[in-house]
Amino acid sequence: MLARLTDVRIVLQGGDEARRLLGERKLPREPRDGGGEVGGGRRRALVALLLASLEVAAAQSACAPTQADMLGPFYEPGAPERAVTGRGFVVSGVVRSAKGCGALPAARLEWWSANPAGEYDREHRPTQAADGAGRFRYETSFPGRYPGRPPHLHVRASAPGHRALVTQLYPERGQTTLQLDLVLTTD
Repeated sequence: MLARLTDVRIVLQGGDEARRLLGERKLPREPRDGGGEVGGGRRRALVALLLASLEVAAAQSACAPTQADMLGPFYEPGAPERAVTGRGFVVSGVVRSAKGCGALPAARLEWWSANPAGEYDREHRPTQAADGAGRFRYETSFPGRYPGRPPHLHVRASAPGHRALVTQLYPERGQTTLQLDLVLTTD
């Protein structure tokens, strides 16, 4: 937000700096009248300021939805409620709505992944609820690799009034944490 306040000051001053800052808007130079005043320059600066404000408001009112990925053949509903299925790898973040970017405190997450040996088992299948601020934290073992696939975790996130999201996360070898927001679209 500090950068925006600086932008506002520069725009209100007008001139070449405002043109440089807002180059994509191509503010035209206006001829000076005999008194050295720039005719309409303040109006253009005000219009540019309003456009920039609308862009900020639009960016804050929506989040890009998380890209879906395949469910895969190993999904099993009804996993036990828990937030830990191993040690050494932590995934955390917030479940959000694409509309308004607000947190979804009623979100449910279902996780499944291969164990360190590369086999899917019941021990690496939890269900968890996001907290009152839509936050989640899941700790597990680093997912094992099996033929044809890089290490990955599956997650299915759902919340009332939103479409369920199924996606996969692909941590790098040696990575111990992954922080991300899961953004769901509305029904």
